[in-house]
Amino acid sequence: AERTRKDRVVLAAYVRIARWLCSRRFAVVLLGMLVGLCLIGVIVPQQGTPAQAQWASQFPACARIAASSGLDDMFRSLPFVALVGLAGLSITISIVLRLCDLRLHESREGLFLGLFRRQRVLGSLLFHAGLVGLLAATVVSALTRSEGQLALTEGETITIDEQALRNKRAPKVELGQPPFQIRLDEFHAIHAGRWGTPDYASDVALIEDGHELRSVLVRVNEPLVHHGVMLCQKIHGYSTFISLSNAAGEVLFSSWVSINTDLHSDPIRYLDEFSIPRTSLMVSAEFFPDAHRVGNRLANRSVEFRKPALSLTVRDKTGKLYEGPLFLGETVSLRHDLRLKLGGVRYWSGFDTVRDHGATALFASAWIAVAGLCLRYLPQRRAGRSNCVQTEIAAQARESF
Repeated sequence: AERTRKDRVVLAAYVRIARWLCSRRFAVVLLGMLVGLCLIGVIVPQQGTPAQAQWASQFPACARIAASSGLDDMFRSLPFVALVGLAGLSITISIVLRLCDLRLHESREGLFLGLFRRQRVLGSLLFHAGLVGLLAATVVSALTRSEGQLALTEGETITIDEQALRNKRAPKVELGQPPFQIRLDEFHAIHAGRWGTPDYASDVALIEDGHELRSVLVRVNEPLVHHGVMLCQKIHGYSTFISLSNAAGEVLFSSWVSINTDLHSDPIRYLDEFSIPRTSLMVSAEFFPDAHRVGNRLANRSVEFRKPALSLTVRDKTGKLYEGPLFLGETVSLRHDLRLKLGGVRYWSGFDTVRDHGATALFASAWIAVAGLCLRYLPQRRAGRSNCVQTEIAAQARESF
C-alpha cells in the first residue's frame, strides 16, 4: 500500500509537470522568447548572407561581439534549438493528454471513431501535429541546411557534388545521389518581367553520367530542383574574354573573366579587380554594355548589350602601364612587348544553391496544419430532430445493456 501511494504521488507530480508544460502561460512565455530570438536573427546579419560581409566591414566591433556571442548564427545556436525543442515537447504532451482524455470519455465507441465524429477536435489535433512537424523540420533544416553560390559564363559547365555544396555552416553535407552537372547555355536579361519588375532567366542543361537529361529554364522564383538541390536564379553580369600576348605573338594568357556586379550602386555598375596569372600585372576594369565617350571617361547609353567596352587601369611593379577604354575587338599596347585584347563578351549567371533535408517535412507539416485548421473552423452539419431522437434512444439502449 505504501509503495502504491508513492507511485501515485510520483505519477501526480509527472501529470502536474505535463499540464504545466502544455499550459497557455508556458506557451505564451515560450512564444515570446522565440520571437525575441527571431528578431535578433533578423536584425543582426547572419553568417553566409551577403549583408554580413558588408556589415562586418562597416561595424567591425559590433561584428566581433556578434561572432563571439553567437548572435550572427542565431538560428543554429543552442538557445534557439532548445526553445524549438521545448515548443515541440509542449505541443506533443498536449496532444497525448488530449488523446488520453478522449480515450477515457470515448471508451465505448472507440478512440478513432470518436475522433472522426468530433470534427473540431480532430482538426485541433491535426493542427497541433502539423506544428510539431514544422518545429522538427525547422531544427533539421537549421542543422543540415547548406547554402552556396556559383556563377557560370555562357557555355561553362560545373559539377554539383558534396564539395560544391559544403560550407563552414554545414560541413557534413551528403548529396545522397551521384553528382550531376549543369551547363549554362544562354542567359536572358528580361528587363520587363511578368509582374512589372526586372526578371532574369537562364537556359540550363542538366547532365548526369555524361548524358544530357533535359534543358530547364530557371527564372526568378522558379528554381531548378534535382536530387534535393535547389538552384535559384539570383544575379547576372558580364564575362569578358581577355587575351595577353607578347611582341612575338605568343599568347601568355587567354580566358573568360567574370566582372563583378555591384548591386549597391545606383545605377548598377560592373567593376572588378584581378591579376593575370604568371605575370605581375594587376587590372582594374569597369564594364559598359552600351558605351560612349564622355570626355576622357566612358558612360552607358542604356542597359542594352550594344557597344561593349572596358574602362581599364593596368599596373605592374613599376607603376601604371595603361589607363583608358578598350572596346570589343580592339588591342592596346601595355609596354613595347605586351598587347592586351578584348576578344569577346558573354553573360554570366549567378545562382544560389540550397540543400535542405527538412524542406519536404516542412511542406508536408504545413499542409497537415492547414488541413487541421480547415476541419477546426469549417461549419459542422447539424442533425435533424429525428436523428437526435434516434441517437438518444440508441445511447439509452447501450446503457441498458
